[in-house]
Amino acid sequence: MKRTVTAVEARRNLGELLEQVYYRGDEIVIERAGKPMATLVRPDSAASSDLAWIRDWMRENAERNKELTEDEVERLVTEEVKAVRAAAAKKERGKSA
Repeated sequence: MKRTVTAVEARRNLGELLEQVYYRGDEIVIERAGKPMATLVRPDSAASSDLAWIRDWMRENAERNKELTEDEVERLVTEEVKAVRAAAAKKERGKSA
């Protein structure tokens, strides 16, 4: 289950939140002033890695993507992740300006 808590609530209930994440597989988004600041996830979850969900998708869609080598896929994915991060950073800089 995915849910959102405030930073104050997270501070007060960290032990309980950690148990929910570890034992139930919950995903907890921590917000400060209404802005998502961090997410608690299990270390072995797909959400804990930028590329894990992409690798899973590639495995599921291997037949459609069989003409691409693993190196090509890794390069394309890495480029896309960098582009998305750069766009997010630019957007964030624009908010603080």
